[in-house]
Amino acid sequence: MKFTKAALAVALACVLALGLFACAQDDEGEKVARTPFAAAQSDVLAYLNAVIPLIKDAEGFVVETSYGMDDIDVGNSTLKEARNVIKGNIIDYINNSYAKERDGFYEAAEELMLGMIKRDGPPADMEERCPALFNALEAADFTQDPVISEVLELRVAERLANLEADIADGRNSSMKGKDDDEKRDYVLGQMGESAVNEASGLYQIEGALAFGAADKLLTPADKADILAQLAKAGDYLVVDGYELEPFEFTLFMQVNKAWIEADGPESPEQDPALAEDMVKELKLELKCTLTATATGAGAFADEGEFPITLTLRKTVKYKDIKWKAVDEDA
Repeated sequence: MKFTKAALAVALACVLALGLFACAQDDEGEKVARTPFAAAQSDVLAYLNAVIPLIKDAEGFVVETSYGMDDIDVGNSTLKEARNVIKGNIIDYINNSYAKERDGFYEAAEELMLGMIKRDGPPADMEERCPALFNALEAADFTQDPVISEVLELRVAERLANLEADIADGRNSSMKGKDDDEKRDYVLGQMGESAVNEASGLYQIEGALAFGAADKLLTPADKADILAQLAKAGDYLVVDGYELEPFEFTLFMQVNKAWIEADGPESPEQDPALAEDMVKELKLELKCTLTATATGAGAFADEGEFPITLTLRKTVKYKDIKWKAVDEDA
């Protein structure tokens, strides 16, 4: 039997299509999280202590410390100018970055950009600079158990709540009477494929910490720096010292799931203490009430002494974490 050129082309196309289909099936094999949500959820504390220390061994990361001032109350209404100076010039004032990049360490963001003062290995005081990476958390460090959630489910739940409100208010009649699965498919479509994929790869952990935990998770506040910033309002008031009373300390973390093939040789890790998932960001924030006695200066010299109070926020972020590529078939 003779094949025409057209018939041969069709046959080759079919063979090619079958080959591509077979490859596509392999590439789109089902993947599961190395540490399943149920396992991480069963012991969130063990999971935290397994993944946080890994940051120090990442290819790169930045630890960024910043302070902010809110809820400023200065004496009385006649000191409005002083209050505005403090609020306008001091919020988000003390910023310090410490970075690791390609096995080098930098003192600050400026030095990282300029490529200067690069250390070949970790500095001797790395543990002092990044205490959260070296000190394990205990149950007593939390005022309530830390909560772990799947980011995709958090975002879907928020959109579903908005959808229900839209249906109730008559803004979305097309979804009225639809079942839960149809509504979920609808909000997933609204999110878009890229947003769904990004959220599907994240766990989120939040917790309220005991104030005593700050001693092993944060570097001490620099009192001289804080007074120097308050001194920027020196034309209106003078502050010689202050007291701090903590009232809120929180932990927030997002972790990228490390994916493996569902039918691969390695099973998902069921022991959260052995997890090796990759942290995307760790944020610790301590809020304190700062109280001080100020003395009027300049135009307000006649005010004498008066109280000053504000909320001082200290935020430490471990971010821009760069991990080595994970072998999904390992």
